[in-house]
Amino acid sequence: SSKSTIGLWGHQLPVGILTGGSFSRSVSFKPYTMAAERSLASHKKGNRNPAAFATSVMAEMIESLGPYGDFQSLALNKRKMIINQMYMADVLHAYILLRIEAMGDELGFDIQCGTCGAVAPRRR
Repeated sequence: SSKSTIGLWGHQLPVGILTGGSFSRSVSFKPYTMAAERSLASHKKGNRNPAAFATSVMAEMIESLGPYGDFQSLALNKRKMIINQMYMADVLHAYILLRIEAMGDELGFDIQCGTCGAVAPRRR
């Protein structure tokens, strides 16, 4: 058994997209700008399904993905279809990579025990 980190993996997917008998695992993102934030906010309006929103975020922010060197040149519905057909581990990994690029590698939140209500202190 071995452990790995996102830092060791870099900008590649754990599984990838099968192309010509091998898996293409590269992924890159557009810069996370205020314009991108406004565009993503427009996707969120009226969309209460978190999975559909995550797909919209990935479709909007992925610049290149495996065999798709210019992912943004594809129609939006085609980009969403490709993302929806990816392995879940790849989608989650890509989402985490985007989050790290946009906000850094630290994430702090309070965790509350469901039984007693005690709140664990944030770990840094």
